[in-house]
Amino acid sequence: MFAAASLKNALDKIAASFEKTESHSVVFNFAGSSQLARQVIADAPTDFLITPNTLWMDEVEKAQSTQPDSR
Repeated sequence: MFAAASLKNALDKIAASFEKTESHSVVFNFAGSSQLARQVIADAPTDFLITPNTLWMDEVEKAQSTQPDSR
């Protein structure tokens, strides 16, 4: 899961809670939104991109690097 570094504390807590009840683990790649967007556009494999930056999400969507209607 790619996620903005600014969301690290919140997402770490959510992941810890999730992992207590599920048999899956959560693996994050935390970085700045621009860096994450560039990685996704360059075809880096990820199941999720979480960023509060709508401009970078627009760029990812323009590059057709998202699933249709997944935003």
